[in-house]
Amino acid sequence: MVTIEVGAEALGGIRLAGSPLWETIGSLVLLGRHRDEVPWPYGAWARRCRIDPEVMALAGSLASVSPPLPSFLTPPPRPGISDIAEELDRLRTVPPAEIEADAGELPAADPFVRQFARDPERCRDRYADLLQAHWETNLGEVWGAMRTLVEEEALTRGQCLVTDGPRRVLGTLHDRIRWQDDTTLTVAGGPEQAFTAVAEQMVIVPLTFGRHAAMFFVHDPRRVVIAYQVRGASVLSLAQEPRRPVEHPAGDPLGLLIGHSRAALMRAVEVAASTTALAARLGLAASTVSQHLSTLMASGMVDRRRQGNRVLYQASPLGAALVREATGPGGPGGRAAGQV
Repeated sequence: MVTIEVGAEALGGIRLAGSPLWETIGSLVLLGRHRDEVPWPYGAWARRCRIDPEVMALAGSLASVSPPLPSFLTPPPRPGISDIAEELDRLRTVPPAEIEADAGELPAADPFVRQFARDPERCRDRYADLLQAHWETNLGEVWGAMRTLVEEEALTRGQCLVTDGPRRVLGTLHDRIRWQDDTTLTVAGGPEQAFTAVAEQMVIVPLTFGRHAAMFFVHDPRRVVIAYQVRGASVLSLAQEPRRPVEHPAGDPLGLLIGHSRAALMRAVEVAASTTALAARLGLAASTVSQHLSTLMASGMVDRRRQGNRVLYQASPLGAALVREATGPGGPGGRAAGQV
């Protein structure tokens, strides 16, 4: 569990970033943790990968490092959608003295990281070369779909930041991220850590290769970076693998009332999203999602708005209230029998 006391300055300095470099690192951690069988929705992508033995060794090393990864391995992305070449250039210019100092402070149990303390410049440059090789061989061709997903997430979160404020943004990032007492952000999992974010900036990074887990990084006292799994990562798989049916929680009253697919859709539009993103997120055909959305809009449960060149759908106040009442405190199907 990571606990972050968020100061007013950091709360007012939230920015969103898309990082192909962090996607590259996340994909390697995924491969390193699941050598035998990569889980859905990444399996089809992984089977097409051409992994050099040295890159695979790097994947295993990154997967073994105790989180959070040090900042010289994961330079904090700049707000907006970054370019991989620019990010690699920044990585290659991290001062050796900074790497040596940071690596020397880490536990001896992380031999991969500590080797950077012995020869920081050579290790840094080789690390960047391997990341670049993996990107060019296995990620460059799918970055277009990933970028669209990340851009839409950033656009939606940015709109939420403007209309509902930073507390709403932080409170809806991920199932494992909780905003509590109007001052504290907690991230479930990992070692017990506590930080005070008195920084002037907090950067939020949606990742396709987040593997359903919130990841938390603190790089320096001036900047806090939080990365999380973007919804819709199945965009990597739907073209190669059969669509998986929407999971139907047992005893879900909302599913029994309006149908399980529409219930899943109502929960998915808590945050505004496009038809394409919703189809990818739920593993449904876009035409099916469109039909359900038409019905839900006609019943007043979903609103539609245009944002730039995208049409976004979001639960209306009526729809949001229905989802809350049907879901109850224990999640879908969690309301006690007979409880009103």
